[in-house]
Amino acid sequence: MKIRLLTLLLLSISFTSIAQTNCDSPTMVAFGASEKALADTAPILDFPGVFTFRLEPNTSCPAAVAYEAVEGMAYYMKGGKLVDERSFKGSSFVAVPWRDNAKPGDRVTIQVTHFYGTNAKGQKKAFTKPVIKIITFR
Repeated sequence: MKIRLLTLLLLSISFTSIAQTNCDSPTMVAFGASEKALADTAPILDFPGVFTFRLEPNTSCPAAVAYEAVEGMAYYMKGGKLVDERSFKGSSFVAVPWRDNAKPGDRVTIQVTHFYGTNAKGQKKAFTKPVIKIITFR
């Protein structure tokens, strides 16, 4: 019984090493047509046909912490109204129909709903809290 409790304690410590430094809240970096990172507001010419993104640890995380997006949703809004939405798996999705009709003021919201975090020891942990990036094109 003592060995089981000790094992559970050690496992909980190793799996919480990501969470102890706020490493369970990564940031998202999305890339535009120019393959440069998109700011919260971006030129309409940077509206990509395929959005790609990555999840990055915040600055208080150890360098060895890494994330992998599993799935999520993307939303396209014009004039404050939802025009289209699509689900995706991985870290990219096709947005050609959106790009072809894009105008300044349009907004894209990328929401990763499931992702994995890997701590410095190489242990994976699943997360289901959303990571969101909103980009308004000008």
